[in-house]
Amino acid sequence: MKHLGFAAALLGMCCAVPAQAARFEANSPEAQTLMKAYFGNTLICKAEGIFECHNWMYPDGKFIQFSWDSRPNVMVDGVMLSGVNGLEGKWWLEGAAGKFQLCRQNAPTAKPMCQDEPQRKVGDQWDHPAHGNWPAEHFTLVEGRR
Repeated sequence: MKHLGFAAALLGMCCAVPAQAARFEANSPEAQTLMKAYFGNTLICKAEGIFECHNWMYPDGKFIQFSWDSRPNVMVDGVMLSGVNGLEGKWWLEGAAGKFQLCRQNAPTAKPMCQDEPQRKVGDQWDHPAHGNWPAEHFTLVEGRR
């Protein structure tokens, strides 16, 4: 019997399937708790001299983003972002306690954008590194709508 238990443990170690990240819709208690500092305030993203965006998150899962981008002909998931733009869409969280990502999608067919986003408070500042052709971004959560 001892050998069966050991064999089962080995089989579990070799063939375990990684757990998928949980999805928390905006109306879930987890999402409402983690995102409450965003409601009524503005999440600003910026790559100095390249672009700036202002995000308004709503408790019902909607978001609005206003942005300015200096690069000509910038397309992200089929959306032209050059110049001044406005987008709206939906948000949700993915992950597990202590390791959440904020996901935003601006159209049902658009690829969602998810970034690490632990619980924040107004006044927090943080950076996301560059990835692919996208530059590093600096984020700030500021009080009120700007």
